[in-house]
Amino acid sequence: MNPQDVLFSVSHNIGFIELNRPKALNALNQPMMTAIAQQLLAWKADTSVQAVVVHSNSPRAFCAGGDLRAVYEAGTQGHLEHLELLFREEYSLNYIIKTYPKPYISFIDGIAMGGGIGLSVHGSHRLVSENVLVAMPETNIGYFPDVGATHFLNQAPGKIGLYLALTGNHIKVADALYARIGTHYIPHEKQGRVFDELKKLPSKDHDAIDNFLGLYEERHPESPLSKKAKEINMLFSPTTIGGIFNCLKTNSDAFAQETLKTLKLRSPTGLAVTFEQMKRWKTLNNFAEVMSMEFDMSQHFVREPDFFEGIRSVIIDKDHAPKWTPTDLKEVTKEQVAAYFVKQDVPLNVG
Repeated sequence: MNPQDVLFSVSHNIGFIELNRPKALNALNQPMMTAIAQQLLAWKADTSVQAVVVHSNSPRAFCAGGDLRAVYEAGTQGHLEHLELLFREEYSLNYIIKTYPKPYISFIDGIAMGGGIGLSVHGSHRLVSENVLVAMPETNIGYFPDVGATHFLNQAPGKIGLYLALTGNHIKVADALYARIGTHYIPHEKQGRVFDELKKLPSKDHDAIDNFLGLYEERHPESPLSKKAKEINMLFSPTTIGGIFNCLKTNSDAFAQETLKTLKLRSPTGLAVTFEQMKRWKTLNNFAEVMSMEFDMSQHFVREPDFFEGIRSVIIDKDHAPKWTPTDLKEVTKEQVAAYFVKQDVPLNVG
Protein backbone atom coordinates (compact mmCIF):
# COMPACT_ATOMS: atom_id res chain seq x y z
CA MET A 1 0.00 0.00 0.00
CA ASN A 2 1.10 3.52 -0.67
CA PRO A 3 1.13 4.95 2.87
CA GLN A 4 -0.65 8.00 1.52
CA ASP A 5 -3.69 5.99 0.35
CA VAL A 6 -5.36 6.48 3.73
CA LEU A 7 -4.38 9.17 6.21
CA PHE A 8 -4.96 9.16 9.97
CA SER A 9 -4.93 12.08 12.36
CA VAL A 10 -6.37 13.14 15.70
CA SER A 11 -7.69 16.63 16.37
CA HIS A 12 -10.22 18.03 18.86
CA ASN A 13 -10.73 14.53 20.37
CA ILE A 14 -11.75 13.15 16.96
CA GLY A 15 -9.92 10.45 15.04
CA PHE A 16 -9.97 11.31 11.33
CA ILE A 17 -9.73 8.74 8.53
CA GLU A 18 -9.11 10.41 5.18
CA LEU A 19 -9.42 8.28 2.05
CA ASN A 20 -6.70 9.60 -0.25
CA ARG A 21 -6.66 7.52 -3.41
CA PRO A 22 -8.58 9.81 -5.79
CA LYS A 23 -7.39 8.33 -9.10
CA ALA A 24 -8.90 4.98 -8.04
CA LEU A 25 -11.99 6.68 -6.58
CA ASN A 26 -10.68 5.59 -3.18
CA ALA A 27 -11.09 1.89 -4.00
CA LEU A 28 -10.06 -0.14 -0.97
CA ASN A 29 -7.19 -2.60 -1.20
CA GLN A 30 -6.27 -5.10 1.50
CA PRO A 31 -3.49 -3.03 3.11
CA MET A 32 -5.86 -0.05 3.42
CA MET A 33 -8.47 -2.25 5.14
CA THR A 34 -5.87 -3.63 7.53
CA ALA A 35 -4.56 -0.17 8.37
CA ILE A 36 -8.06 1.22 9.03
CA ALA A 37 -8.99 -1.73 11.23
CA GLN A 38 -5.79 -1.44 13.29
CA GLN A 39 -6.27 2.30 13.73
CA LEU A 40 -9.90 1.90 14.80
CA LEU A 41 -8.90 -0.61 17.44
CA ALA A 42 -6.19 1.72 18.72
CA TRP A 43 -8.65 4.63 18.94
CA LYS A 44 -11.23 2.40 20.61
CA ALA A 45 -8.79 1.93 23.50
CA ASP A 46 -7.74 5.61 23.53
CA THR A 47 -9.92 7.57 25.96
CA SER A 48 -8.82 10.88 24.40
CA VAL A 49 -10.53 9.92 21.13
CA GLN A 50 -14.26 10.46 21.60
CA ALA A 51 -15.46 9.93 18.02
CA VAL A 52 -14.27 8.88 14.57
CA VAL A 53 -14.85 10.69 11.27
CA VAL A 54 -14.25 9.06 7.88
CA HIS A 55 -14.18 11.23 4.78
CA SER A 56 -12.72 11.51 1.30
CA ASN A 57 -10.38 14.01 -0.30
CA SER A 58 -12.06 13.43 -3.68
CA PRO A 59 -15.02 15.49 -4.90
CA ARG A 60 -16.04 12.55 -7.11
CA ALA A 61 -16.18 9.70 -4.66
CA PHE A 62 -16.39 8.73 -1.03
CA CYS A 63 -15.29 5.18 -1.91
CA ALA A 64 -16.12 3.26 -5.08
CA GLY A 65 -15.70 -0.12 -3.36
CA GLY A 66 -13.01 -2.76 -3.31
CA ASP A 67 -10.06 -2.77 -5.68
CA LEU A 68 -11.51 -5.18 -8.25
CA ARG A 69 -8.49 -5.04 -10.53
CA ALA A 70 -6.37 -6.43 -7.72
CA VAL A 71 -9.02 -9.08 -7.04
CA TYR A 72 -9.04 -10.06 -10.72
CA GLU A 73 -5.26 -10.34 -10.90
CA ALA A 74 -5.11 -12.48 -7.78
CA GLY A 75 -7.93 -14.74 -8.93
CA THR A 76 -6.75 -15.27 -12.48
CA GLN A 77 -3.23 -16.00 -11.23
CA GLY A 78 -4.55 -18.56 -8.74
CA HIS A 79 -3.57 -16.61 -5.63
CA LEU A 80 -6.59 -17.68 -3.62
CA GLU A 81 -4.71 -17.28 -0.35
CA HIS A 82 -4.52 -13.53 -1.07
CA LEU A 83 -8.27 -13.38 -1.67
CA GLU A 84 -8.91 -15.28 1.54
CA LEU A 85 -6.84 -12.70 3.44
CA LEU A 86 -8.52 -9.81 1.64
CA PHE A 87 -12.04 -10.91 2.54
CA ARG A 88 -11.00 -11.78 6.10
CA GLU A 89 -9.62 -8.29 6.53
CA GLU A 90 -12.59 -6.55 4.92
CA TYR A 91 -15.28 -8.44 6.80
CA SER A 92 -13.40 -8.11 10.09
CA LEU A 93 -13.29 -4.35 9.44
CA ASN A 94 -17.06 -4.32 8.81
CA TYR A 95 -17.55 -6.06 12.15
CA ILE A 96 -15.30 -3.59 13.98
CA ILE A 97 -17.32 -0.67 12.58
CA LYS A 98 -20.68 -2.29 13.35
CA THR A 99 -19.73 -2.92 16.98
CA TYR A 100 -17.77 0.32 17.50
CA PRO A 101 -18.74 1.89 20.83
CA LYS A 102 -17.90 5.47 19.86
CA PRO A 103 -19.71 7.68 17.32
CA TYR A 104 -18.53 6.77 13.83
CA ILE A 105 -19.44 9.51 11.37
CA SER A 106 -19.14 9.16 7.59
CA PHE A 107 -19.24 12.18 5.29
CA ILE A 108 -20.56 10.58 2.10
CA ASP A 109 -20.33 12.80 -0.96
CA GLY A 110 -20.15 11.37 -4.49
CA ILE A 111 -19.84 7.69 -5.37
CA ALA A 112 -20.27 5.13 -2.59
CA MET A 113 -20.52 1.51 -3.67
CA GLY A 114 -19.77 -1.99 -2.39
CA GLY A 115 -16.88 -1.81 0.04
CA GLY A 116 -17.46 1.93 0.39
CA ILE A 117 -20.91 1.17 1.77
CA GLY A 118 -19.34 -1.36 4.12
CA LEU A 119 -16.95 1.33 5.35
CA SER A 120 -19.81 3.66 6.26
CA VAL A 121 -23.21 2.00 6.66
CA HIS A 122 -22.33 0.09 9.83
CA GLY A 123 -21.33 3.29 11.63
CA SER A 124 -23.65 5.34 13.81
CA HIS A 125 -24.02 8.40 11.55
CA ARG A 126 -23.99 8.52 7.74
CA LEU A 127 -24.20 12.01 6.27
CA VAL A 128 -25.25 11.97 2.61
CA SER A 129 -25.28 14.89 0.17
CA GLU A 130 -27.28 15.48 -2.99
CA ASN A 131 -24.26 14.22 -4.96
CA VAL A 132 -24.28 10.65 -3.69
CA LEU A 133 -24.55 7.73 -6.07
CA VAL A 134 -25.03 4.56 -4.04
CA ALA A 135 -25.11 0.91 -5.08
CA MET A 136 -24.42 -2.63 -4.07
CA PRO A 137 -23.73 -3.67 -7.69
CA GLU A 138 -22.21 -7.09 -7.03
CA THR A 139 -24.70 -9.18 -9.03
CA ASN A 140 -23.49 -7.21 -12.06
CA ILE A 141 -20.06 -8.84 -11.62
CA GLY A 142 -21.25 -12.36 -10.86
CA TYR A 143 -20.86 -11.94 -7.10
CA PHE A 144 -23.22 -11.26 -4.19
CA PRO A 145 -23.90 -8.10 -2.12
CA ASP A 146 -21.47 -8.53 0.76
CA VAL A 147 -19.79 -6.32 3.43
CA GLY A 148 -22.77 -7.00 5.70
CA ALA A 149 -25.49 -6.40 3.09
CA THR A 150 -27.29 -9.48 4.41
CA HIS A 151 -28.05 -7.29 7.41
CA PHE A 152 -28.30 -3.71 6.18
CA LEU A 153 -30.31 -4.34 3.01
CA ASN A 154 -32.78 -6.32 5.09
CA GLN A 155 -33.26 -3.15 7.19
CA ALA A 156 -34.81 -1.36 4.20
CA PRO A 157 -38.61 -1.13 4.10
CA GLY A 158 -40.54 -4.10 2.68
CA LYS A 159 -38.84 -5.78 -0.26
CA ILE A 160 -36.71 -2.76 -1.18
CA GLY A 161 -33.53 -4.41 0.10
CA LEU A 162 -34.16 -7.58 -1.90
CA TYR A 163 -34.84 -5.49 -5.00
CA LEU A 164 -31.55 -3.60 -4.56
CA ALA A 165 -29.63 -6.80 -3.77
CA LEU A 166 -30.78 -8.61 -6.89
CA THR A 167 -30.72 -5.74 -9.40
CA GLY A 168 -27.61 -3.98 -8.11
CA ASN A 169 -29.22 -0.73 -9.28
CA HIS A 170 -27.73 2.66 -8.49
CA ILE A 171 -29.75 4.99 -6.28
CA LYS A 172 -29.46 8.66 -5.33
CA VAL A 173 -29.78 10.54 -2.08
CA ALA A 174 -33.54 10.27 -1.38
CA ASP A 175 -33.52 6.53 -2.04
CA ALA A 176 -30.34 6.05 0.01
CA LEU A 177 -32.11 7.64 2.98
CA TYR A 178 -35.31 5.69 2.35
CA ALA A 179 -33.32 2.43 2.24
CA ARG A 180 -31.66 3.47 5.53
CA ILE A 181 -28.17 3.50 4.05
CA GLY A 182 -27.87 7.18 4.99
CA THR A 183 -29.04 8.67 8.28
CA HIS A 184 -28.86 12.44 7.65
CA TYR A 185 -29.29 14.57 4.53
CA ILE A 186 -26.74 17.36 4.65
CA PRO A 187 -26.18 19.13 1.31
CA HIS A 188 -22.69 19.39 -0.11
CA GLU A 189 -22.43 23.12 0.60
CA LYS A 190 -23.09 22.49 4.30
CA GLN A 191 -20.85 19.47 4.82
CA GLY A 192 -17.67 21.53 5.10
CA ARG A 193 -19.22 23.70 7.80
CA VAL A 194 -20.52 20.65 9.66
CA PHE A 195 -17.04 19.11 9.45
CA ASP A 196 -15.51 22.21 11.03
CA GLU A 197 -18.21 22.85 13.64
CA LEU A 198 -18.11 19.23 14.76
CA LYS A 199 -14.61 19.78 16.09
CA LYS A 200 -15.85 22.56 18.39
CA LEU A 201 -18.35 20.37 20.27
CA PRO A 202 -17.30 20.15 23.93
CA SER A 203 -18.66 16.60 24.12
CA LYS A 204 -18.73 14.13 21.27
CA ASP A 205 -20.81 11.28 22.65
CA HIS A 206 -23.73 9.79 20.72
CA ASP A 207 -26.36 12.15 22.16
CA ALA A 208 -24.24 15.21 21.48
CA ILE A 209 -23.62 14.15 17.88
CA ASP A 210 -27.33 13.40 17.37
CA ASN A 211 -28.35 16.82 18.65
CA PHE A 212 -25.64 18.57 16.65
CA LEU A 213 -26.55 16.93 13.35
CA GLY A 214 -30.22 17.67 13.97
CA LEU A 215 -29.34 21.36 13.62
CA TYR A 216 -27.95 20.86 10.13
CA GLU A 217 -29.89 18.09 8.43
CA GLU A 218 -32.49 19.09 5.83
CA ARG A 219 -35.61 17.56 4.39
CA HIS A 220 -34.91 15.58 1.26
CA PRO A 221 -37.03 15.05 -1.85
CA GLU A 222 -39.47 12.16 -1.84
CA SER A 223 -37.82 8.87 -2.65
CA PRO A 224 -38.64 7.46 -6.11
CA LEU A 225 -38.36 3.97 -4.62
CA SER A 226 -40.93 4.82 -1.96
CA LYS A 227 -43.38 5.61 -4.76
CA LYS A 228 -42.71 2.15 -6.19
CA ALA A 229 -42.74 0.35 -2.82
CA LYS A 230 -46.16 -1.25 -3.22
CA GLU A 231 -45.25 -2.58 -6.67
CA ILE A 232 -41.81 -3.77 -5.54
CA ASN A 233 -43.34 -5.56 -2.56
CA MET A 234 -45.71 -7.39 -4.88
CA LEU A 235 -43.16 -8.25 -7.55
CA PHE A 236 -40.55 -9.50 -5.07
CA SER A 237 -42.89 -11.39 -2.75
CA PRO A 238 -42.55 -14.87 -4.36
CA THR A 239 -40.68 -17.39 -2.24
CA THR A 240 -38.24 -18.43 -4.97
CA ILE A 241 -36.04 -16.51 -7.41
CA GLY A 242 -37.80 -18.32 -10.25
CA GLY A 243 -41.10 -17.09 -8.86
CA ILE A 244 -39.87 -13.50 -9.01
CA PHE A 245 -38.93 -13.94 -12.67
CA ASN A 246 -42.37 -15.39 -13.42
CA CYS A 247 -44.05 -12.52 -11.59
CA LEU A 248 -42.05 -9.98 -13.60
CA LYS A 249 -42.72 -11.78 -16.88
CA THR A 250 -46.49 -11.74 -16.38
CA ASN A 251 -46.61 -8.06 -15.43
CA SER A 252 -46.76 -5.70 -18.41
CA ASP A 253 -46.00 -2.59 -16.36
CA ALA A 254 -42.95 -0.66 -17.62
CA PHE A 255 -41.19 -0.84 -14.24
CA ALA A 256 -41.63 -4.62 -14.05
CA GLN A 257 -40.35 -5.09 -17.58
CA GLU A 258 -37.33 -2.85 -16.99
CA THR A 259 -36.54 -4.79 -13.81
CA LEU A 260 -36.84 -8.08 -15.69
CA LYS A 261 -34.49 -6.76 -18.37
CA THR A 262 -31.94 -5.87 -15.67
CA LEU A 263 -32.13 -9.24 -13.94
CA LYS A 264 -31.66 -11.09 -17.24
CA LEU A 265 -28.24 -9.42 -17.52
CA ARG A 266 -27.10 -10.69 -14.13
CA SER A 267 -25.35 -13.95 -13.31
CA PRO A 268 -28.02 -16.65 -12.82
CA THR A 269 -25.88 -18.25 -10.13
CA GLY A 270 -25.29 -14.92 -8.43
CA LEU A 271 -29.01 -14.18 -8.41
CA ALA A 272 -29.95 -17.59 -6.99
CA VAL A 273 -27.30 -17.38 -4.26
CA THR A 274 -28.17 -13.75 -3.42
CA PHE A 275 -31.84 -14.62 -3.06
CA GLU A 276 -30.94 -17.43 -0.65
CA GLN A 277 -28.56 -15.11 1.22
CA MET A 278 -31.25 -12.50 1.80
CA LYS A 279 -33.70 -15.18 2.92
CA ARG A 280 -31.23 -16.73 5.40
CA TRP A 281 -30.92 -13.43 7.28
CA LYS A 282 -33.92 -14.44 9.39
CA THR A 283 -32.06 -17.51 10.65
CA LEU A 284 -28.99 -15.57 11.86
CA ASN A 285 -28.70 -14.50 15.49
CA ASN A 286 -26.25 -11.61 15.28
CA PHE A 287 -23.92 -9.63 13.05
CA ALA A 288 -21.00 -11.98 13.70
CA GLU A 289 -23.04 -14.77 12.12
CA VAL A 290 -23.87 -12.50 9.18
CA MET A 291 -20.23 -11.81 8.45
CA SER A 292 -19.22 -15.44 8.97
CA MET A 293 -21.84 -16.55 6.45
CA GLU A 294 -20.71 -13.95 3.94
CA PHE A 295 -17.10 -15.05 4.37
CA ASP A 296 -18.10 -18.65 3.62
CA MET A 297 -19.91 -17.40 0.51
CA SER A 298 -16.96 -15.30 -0.64
CA GLN A 299 -14.60 -18.25 -0.53
CA HIS A 300 -16.91 -20.30 -2.72
CA PHE A 301 -17.36 -17.47 -5.23
CA VAL A 302 -13.60 -17.06 -5.71
CA ARG A 303 -13.46 -20.70 -6.81
CA GLU A 304 -16.13 -20.33 -9.48
CA PRO A 305 -15.89 -18.60 -12.88
CA ASP A 306 -18.68 -16.03 -12.79
CA PHE A 307 -17.03 -13.61 -10.35
CA PHE A 308 -13.93 -13.13 -12.47
CA GLU A 309 -15.89 -13.16 -15.70
CA GLY A 310 -18.03 -10.38 -14.29
CA ILE A 311 -15.01 -8.29 -13.30
CA ARG A 312 -13.49 -8.90 -16.74
CA SER A 313 -16.61 -7.68 -18.53
CA VAL A 314 -17.13 -4.54 -16.41
CA ILE A 315 -13.66 -3.49 -15.23
CA ILE A 316 -10.97 -5.14 -17.39
CA ASP A 317 -12.27 -5.38 -20.97
CA LYS A 318 -15.34 -3.19 -20.38
CA ASP A 319 -17.31 -5.01 -23.07
CA HIS A 320 -20.26 -5.55 -20.69
CA ALA A 321 -20.87 -8.90 -22.33
CA PRO A 322 -20.21 -11.52 -19.65
CA LYS A 323 -20.50 -15.21 -20.48
CA TRP A 324 -22.13 -16.65 -17.37
CA THR A 325 -21.84 -20.29 -16.31
CA PRO A 326 -24.56 -21.48 -16.48
CA THR A 327 -26.44 -19.07 -18.71
CA ASP A 328 -29.95 -19.92 -17.54
CA LEU A 329 -31.43 -19.67 -14.05
CA LYS A 330 -33.21 -23.00 -14.59
CA GLU A 331 -29.82 -24.72 -14.73
CA VAL A 332 -28.85 -23.56 -11.22
CA THR A 333 -29.76 -26.35 -8.79
CA LYS A 334 -30.63 -26.14 -5.09
CA GLU A 335 -27.57 -28.24 -4.35
CA GLN A 336 -25.32 -25.79 -6.18
CA VAL A 337 -26.77 -22.87 -4.23
CA ALA A 338 -26.43 -24.70 -0.91
CA ALA A 339 -22.73 -25.29 -1.60
CA TYR A 340 -22.07 -21.54 -1.31
CA PHE A 341 -23.10 -21.63 2.35
CA VAL A 342 -20.88 -24.53 3.45
CA LYS A 343 -18.68 -23.43 6.33
CA GLN A 344 -14.97 -22.96 5.69
CA ASP A 345 -12.37 -25.11 7.44
CA VAL A 346 -10.94 -21.91 8.95
CA PRO A 347 -13.88 -19.65 9.82
CA LEU A 348 -13.93 -15.89 10.07
CA ASN A 349 -12.91 -14.99 13.61
CA VAL A 350 -15.29 -12.22 14.72
CA GLY A 351 -17.61 -11.85 17.69
